[in-house]
Amino acid sequence: SRYILGDINEDGWCNITGIEGQYSYKQIGNYVILVSKDFPSNKLKELEEVKLERLAEVLEKPGNVKYVLTLELKDDTLSTTEELCLTPFPGLDLVNDVIKDFQFEENENGCLSLKSDAKSLKSGIENVIRGLSLYFKIISEQEDIALKVASTFNGHQH
Repeated sequence: SRYILGDINEDGWCNITGIEGQYSYKQIGNYVILVSKDFPSNKLKELEEVKLERLAEVLEKPGNVKYVLTLELKDDTLSTTEELCLTPFPGLDLVNDVIKDFQFEENENGCLSLKSDAKSLKSGIENVIRGLSLYFKIISEQEDIALKVASTFNGHQH
């Protein structure tokens, strides 16, 4: 789609208009952070402080590489959107009982999202990144267990 670049404010955030609406963005290191026009301007500075390096290693999974992570901020709660649509896993409730910094939540479409308290936006985003890291570790471990169980099961058929 086509975007129209606007002015750059004193903090270095650039305004941009596209078919979908108006946004502000800023390049920070190798990343571009894009926020909707109604994003609280007092939280922009906090966004710049988030350590995003771990995000790449979490999202660059073979066969499932993602280059964009869309987050929604609503009433001091930060959550991943349905664009990411993680697959629910066995033991989800048990994991949520153990984890305190974030929670996995399944929606009516069967997509799993990550939610974190975002009174501090920086720690909220870092919690989401940690949650994604945990999710992919659980999925990987489950695949390993499935393979081990299947290979032992194969030899014990009656």
